[in-house]
Amino acid sequence: MKILGVSLGTKNGNNDTMCRVALEAAKERGAEIEFIHLFDWDIKPCTGCVACSRGLVMGKG
Repeated sequence: MKILGVSLGTKNGNNDTMCRVALEAAKERGAEIEFIHLFDWDIKPCTGCVACSRGLVMGKG
């Protein structure tokens, strides 16, 4: 099992700590874990460019 912990609170604050503690408990039970803090990412709002769906084939599924 893979578990991703995502935090958006204060860097190294309570939210980060609680997320990491939960991830470590899951790791002890055999899970593969990863932690990310969203403030470390350069996330921009959607501009409506449709780049995310250009490669999709419509009508098949």
